[in-house]
Parts: sequence; structure tokens; C-alpha cells
Amino acid sequence: MRVHCFVIAVCSYMLAAIPALAHRDRIEGPSSIVVRFEDSEATFRLADQLVTGLRVRTAGHSYVVPAAVCKKLRHVVFPTVSLLWDDLPAAEKYYEAVLRFSMGGDRDIRFGELPQVHLYFASGRFLKAEVTYKDTNTSWQTKDL
Repeated sequence: MRVHCFVIAVCSYMLAAIPALAHRDRIEGPSSIVVRFEDSEATFRLADQLVTGLRVRTAGHSYVVPAAVCKKLRHVVFPTVSLLWDDLPAAEKYYEAVLRFSMGGDRDIRFGELPQVHLYFASGRFLKAEVTYKDTNTSWQTKDL
């Protein structure tokens, strides 16, 4: 009788654990994040905190960032995403739109700042990507992404 009760108890425990294990396997992060602006939006497609696709829609244009650039975008800090497209600074007037955001984790912080990514668009297409790192307390260095 004791063996029978023991077998029932073990089977009950195993059956109770199966849904918990299955549920743990189903926990997923978002597959896309849309950052909306007044009349524009940026849609980031994600897989394991890596950007697998990026589309920017603004002022009647839709820009797609190439996959080769997207795979370099890791750990985007979404609250920092901003879009410049109407009143661009004089140095950026050539471009129709610029998407800016911080990127990286704790290991990427230099002099208290995360790297800043700038994605440039004009003539209805993606033009280039740059990343700017703080290299001293008072200066920044910009390179192609």
C-alpha cells in the first residue's frame, strides 16, 4: 500500500511540474517594437535583443535599413530613439531624415555615455549609418557603423 501511495505521489508531482516547465519555455521577448512620433514611426524587428529589421516611415516616405546594418545594432535603448526630419541642423540639411538612439550595455559606457547611432536617409532610401563614442570627458569620435 505504501509503494502504491509513493508511486501516486511521484506521478502527481511529475504531472504538476510539466506545465511549469512548458510555461517557462514559452517566455519570449517582443518580436518587434514600434516607436511612434507625431506623424512618423520606426519599426524595429527583434530576435534576442538584436535588430533583424528596421523600417522608418516619415513625411510620406518609407525607408528600409539593410540587414547588414541591422545586425550591427545590439541592445538598442528604445527610450532614446528620436527622429529628425523637418528642422535638421545645418550640417545635416542634405538628409531628409536622421534616426538617432543610444546603443549598448554597461560594458559599452565610455566616460559616462553609451554610443550614439545615427542612421541617415535621403532620396527615399537609406544612405549611411554612423556610431559616435565619447573618447574623453569633452570630445566624441564618429565612425561608420
